Amino acid sequence: MNPLLNHLKPYPFARLREAMQGIDAPEGVTPIHLQIGEPKHPTPKVITDALTASLHELEKYPLTAGLPELRQACAEWVGRRYDGLSLNPDNEILPVLGSREALFSFIQTVLNPASEGPKPVVISPNPFYQIYEGATILGGGEIHFANCPAPSFNPRLEQPARRRMAAHQSPDRLLAQQPERQRPCN
Repeated sequence: MNPLLNHLKPYPFARLREAMQGIDAPEGVTPIHLQIGEPKHPTPKVITDALTASLHELEKYPLTAGLPELRQACAEWVGRRYDGLSLNPDNEILPVLGSREALFSFIQTVLNPASEGPKPVVISPNPFYQIYEGATILGGGEIHFANCPAPSFNPRLEQPARRRMAAHQSPDRLLAQQPERQRPCN
């Protein structure tokens, strides 16, 4: 078993769920649960129809890289969304089932902990997606946080983190995210 598992912190949503035990909304008030990013609305019919029509394809495993048509559609969407940004669908797009798994795998892939010398350093925005911390710890790295206060959410690397990082010269990886969507940048 990986001994670094002991350094992981409890998942915040598990702590929040525990803290909310026994708390009920006042009578006549419907709570709005914002503690986890799962869908709150019915799935659109066009999606359920497409899924139903494709059930026969569940008899085989999907391609690891995803369908070429899907990767091409993703590349085209990125180009429209980000002012002509061009991505190669063959080697720059990988469809995944969930962001946590993708981010964990990404961080594990790009960290290279050496047996000798300092741990790889990852700078993460704060607030952050907890998977950044867990993947860094389990990858043998050391995480530092750059606070991103409202309303701009621009990162600020506080003085204590600057001093700790000075010994490493520069970070091995920098994770960045848009305030409305958390995504890594390398």
